[in-house]
Amino acid sequence: NYYDKIRIGKQEKLFHEIVVQIGNRDDMSAISENGQLAKELLTEYMQGFQERNPNLYVFSAHLHMDEDTPHLHVDYIPFTTGSSRGLDTRVSQKKALAAQGFQGGTASDSEASQWVQSEKEVLAEIMAKHDVIWLRKGTHEKHLSVLDFKKKGLAKLKVMV
Repeated sequence: NYYDKIRIGKQEKLFHEIVVQIGNRDDMSAISENGQLAKELLTEYMQGFQERNPNLYVFSAHLHMDEDTPHLHVDYIPFTTGSSRGLDTRVSQKKALAAQGFQGGTASDSEASQWVQSEKEVLAEIMAKHDVIWLRKGTHEKHLSVLDFKKKGLAKLKVMV
């Protein structure tokens, strides 16, 4: 069946995830007043997500307030319709984003990178409405699993000792 084909195939993933965060533990700590503001901003961002992204079926969205900084996990299945071969509706991140107007070029300027930048701009607009300024530090790090995050923290401790 189609699910098994996607699950064992190498072309597409069963689902994708985007993690959205405002600030860091120094300026938007989850237990601070600013952390509560971040929670409100992330909630507002999520409320418009599905409307902005009609080709990304959101099946799970979770706001985490139990770690240093409030952050939002959005899990979605990208799909496209009107396929000329096989099933009419298919899983495809590239085609789903293309249907939403993102046309890729180079590897660094793909549909996905354009979409992420667009979502960042949406979040920046929401932040600006609430007088929160985005300091663009260019320090984006790839999201780590909990295990890798802990390993990274232990490695820092060993260096500091």
